[in-house]
Amino acid sequence: MVPLSERTLATHFSFNSPFDEYGAVCWEDEKARLDNFAFALETADRATLGHIIVYDGKLACRGEAFARAIRAKKYLVEHRKLEADRILLRWGGYLEDMITTLVITPPGATIWPFRSSIPLSEVTFVGNCNGKVRPVTCPKWDAPNKRWRRTRRASALIVVASRSTELESKWSNTAAEKVWPTFFAEFRAAVRARDRQTLRNLLAPDLLFSLGHHRADHLEEAFKYWDAENGKGWKAFNRILNQGTASVATWWNRGAKSSRPSRVAPAAANLRMNIDRGGIGWYAIFEYREDGRWYCVIFQECCD
Repeated sequence: MVPLSERTLATHFSFNSPFDEYGAVCWEDEKARLDNFAFALETADRATLGHIIVYDGKLACRGEAFARAIRAKKYLVEHRKLEADRILLRWGGYLEDMITTLVITPPGATIWPFRSSIPLSEVTFVGNCNGKVRPVTCPKWDAPNKRWRRTRRASALIVVASRSTELESKWSNTAAEKVWPTFFAEFRAAVRARDRQTLRNLLAPDLLFSLGHHRADHLEEAFKYWDAENGKGWKAFNRILNQGTASVATWWNRGAKSSRPSRVAPAAANLRMNIDRGGIGWYAIFEYREDGRWYCVIFQECCD
C-alpha cells in the first residue's frame, strides 16, 4: 500500500480518469483486464504509473481486497514484465460491493481520489482472508459445444465454418498485435514532430475529424484544423497518445465485436462512464485493415 496524502498530491498533479473498474470477477476475466491495462502502460511514457485501487465490500473478508491488488501487481510484474515501481497499490475502504479500479496516471496527473467509504459500523466481517483471495468460478462455455456435437451434419458444417472464421480472426488479431508497437511508436513520433508527410501514410484516407464539420477525405484540412488556436489539435493528440491505448470495447460498436482489430486512445476512453461524465476531451481510434497495416481512422473532440 502507498501511504500518500491525496491532499498533498493534489497540489502536484492535474486531473486524470480511471482505465477500468470491476467487481469480484474470476481470475481469468481479471487477467484479461490486466492485459489491457499492461498494454496501455507499455505504450505510454516510462513516467506513467498504474494505480490499482481496491475496496472491500459491505460483507467483507478481512484483507481480501488488498490481496487482490497484490495478486494483480504480481501478474503485471512477473507475467507482463512491467517495472514494479510503476504499479502502485491503494486501499480505499469499504463500498457496497468489492471493487477494483485501474487508473493510468500520466506525468502531471492527479492521484485519482477515493470514493466515499461507508462507515465501518455498516460493515459485516464474514471471516479473515489472511492475504488470500476467495475463488470465483468463471462462466462455463462448454455447454454449447456439447449441443453442437449432438446436432446433424449440416449443423456441424456451420460450426466448422464458424470456427474457421474464429481462427481467421485470431490470426488477424495476432498479426495486428505483432506490428502495433512499431506502428504506434512511429505514429507518436510523427505527431510529436507534426510530420505531415509521415502521417499521410499512417492516417486513413477516410479519417474522421472535427465532428464532421470539415471534409473528412482531405488530410490537409485535418492538419490545418489541428494547427488552429496555436496548435490545439496537435497538443491534444500528443496528450492522449501519452496516456496509452486499449483494445476498443464492444460498447463503441453498440455491443457488437468489431470486425477488425481496433484500439482507442486515451486508454481511459474505453470506460463508458468516462465518456458519459465528460471526462474525455479528445479521442482517437486506430484500426488494422486488410492490407496488413494500422491506420488512425478517427481523431476528434469528444463527444457529439
